[in-house]
Amino acid sequence: MEVRFKLPAGGSGIPANMKCSHLQGELVLWCARYHYLYQDVDVFRRPGKGLVFRFKNEDIYNTFRLTWDGNEYDRY
Repeated sequence: MEVRFKLPAGGSGIPANMKCSHLQGELVLWCARYHYLYQDVDVFRRPGKGLVFRFKNEDIYNTFRLTWDGNEYDRY
């Protein structure tokens, strides 16, 4: 269970890196708010695909989908 965030292209990758940092910060805050461990979510970038959050169990994924109020994401 994973969600994918699109990243901006161009600008020598600087805008994409800035958005990745922002999203990872938002994920840390989300984990603290809903009492999950940040380590229960794998965060990585796929070239050409964007930033991916992969959840280790279904409960975290379901809570994320219901409560995430940040940037729009694609479900996978």
